[in-house]
Amino acid sequence: MDFDIEQLRPAFRAETEEDLAVVEQALLALEKTPDDEECVATVFRKFHTLKGNAASLELVRLSEFAHRIEDLLETLRAGSVPVTPELVTFLLQAVDVVRTVLPAAVEGSDHLPPAGAALLARLEGGRLRRHGPEAAGEPVSPSASGDDVDPAGEAARTLRIDVDRIDYVLRVASEIAIAGDRLGQLVEAEGSPGLADAYRSLRRLLASLHRSVSMVRMVPIGPLLRRQARTIRDVAGGNKRVDLVVSDHGVEVDNSVIEQLKAPLTHLVRNAVDHGVEDPEARVRAGKEATARIELRARHEGSDIVLEIDDDGAGLDRARILERARALGVVGGSTTPADGEIDRLIFSAGLSTARQVSGASGRGVGLDVVRKHVDSVGGSVEVESRPGQGTRFRIRMPLTLAIIEGLLGRVGGLTVVIPMSGVVRCLDFPPDLDRHAAEGVLSVRGQVLPYTRLRSLFRVDGGSAAREVVIVVERGTQRIGLAVDSLAGRAQIVVRPPGLFFKGLPAVAGLTILGDGQVAPILSVSGLLQVRRGRDGEAATAPLAPAGGRA
Repeated sequence: MDFDIEQLRPAFRAETEEDLAVVEQALLALEKTPDDEECVATVFRKFHTLKGNAASLELVRLSEFAHRIEDLLETLRAGSVPVTPELVTFLLQAVDVVRTVLPAAVEGSDHLPPAGAALLARLEGGRLRRHGPEAAGEPVSPSASGDDVDPAGEAARTLRIDVDRIDYVLRVASEIAIAGDRLGQLVEAEGSPGLADAYRSLRRLLASLHRSVSMVRMVPIGPLLRRQARTIRDVAGGNKRVDLVVSDHGVEVDNSVIEQLKAPLTHLVRNAVDHGVEDPEARVRAGKEATARIELRARHEGSDIVLEIDDDGAGLDRARILERARALGVVGGSTTPADGEIDRLIFSAGLSTARQVSGASGRGVGLDVVRKHVDSVGGSVEVESRPGQGTRFRIRMPLTLAIIEGLLGRVGGLTVVIPMSGVVRCLDFPPDLDRHAAEGVLSVRGQVLPYTRLRSLFRVDGGSAAREVVIVVERGTQRIGLAVDSLAGRAQIVVRPPGLFFKGLPAVAGLTILGDGQVAPILSVSGLLQVRRGRDGEAATAPLAPAGGRA
């Protein structure tokens, strides 16, 4: 039968990536319970499937590689080879080789990287030697329960659809909802009871369609959290023993949020293993269990997702952090910040407390990257440390980056959107303050609050309203007030990327089209805070809004 190989390759990559995730979890479970025949059978079946699929797509070298691994797994099934940490490491390295090959394989390239050839050479030699720091070590539990691996490999009924197609349908549904709102205004002007009833029915259906399309993008966060078991095993090596406990409560988030969480989560887990938890001997001397514990928890809070990374290690070394911060000039030599402020210094660019550079740390880029990455998508990251007891990182992000709940503020003829996830309260602008100043400070409940007048920020013509409103927003522990002429209510906002006019401006996170057809900028709370308080040197030198003209 003739078939188009080019059309099958993307599906091959998606299926193989799913299978590799199952194999990885099965191998980690197998290391903990070496006599689990179902885990061995699962790994064998997945490599057998990979061999056949690769051969059908004329990927000869990948098929041969999978065949050689399959031979090894057959001896494992027969009991001829024992399950050891060394063997599990070898098989995990084989998984990494396949992952490396997949992108090129989709383009039709059939080659085996040097790492794959090295693994085959070790098989040819008839022995598996320890290779690097990750080849030894005690088992790492992938989770608190044994239900994380599906030995039978059974999958839910799914249909693979390109994300771009889902985004297109979502945009169309949003446009229909906007057109429906405009139609509603015309219906109200018409004053026909029958027409109004028909419109209300149509509006309910449109709202249901919009919610349904939005939910298509939602995926469970649990698999992403459990995947960190591999990260823990690699970083811990043979020096530390760590159990991973996952508690996701069935939380689902937008697929785009999952993509944005991968890098920060991996950085924080690596940091917890490398810097946070102690080696077994040190833990025993401190009166702790020899095996450390890292917990990953996810939960909903309003329209946000909160992700916590908690370890029971030694806590942050504040003296060392302060020493490095002073060496970098982040903190003055005579200044001694409070404990919480010292803890937050670990997010400073270039700051690392590692005594020497290793494969996991020491270059001062990990936690700085985490902060910038989370801030860039409207989230926040916080840290709490308990000396001798452990450290907790808390990431807060919106459930979806495509649709948000926004508070609408009006400034002259311009409407701006402030994400509700960052809004704390609204209050009247004090009448005794300068009503023409672009920015300044307010006293709110005895605390100083910096504010920015959005009329000045966006260079809106005309004088200030007789009674302005200040919207207090926050990210983490930092707050700022945004002065607007009036409030226009709350709305579900479809986020669109900023156009060329707003590109690179930290104060603007995106654009949206309102029900009346007006284009409104969506403000970035993190961007406003960075510029207003000078948290980021590069952002502080950038303009808040376009250099001239009206937004």
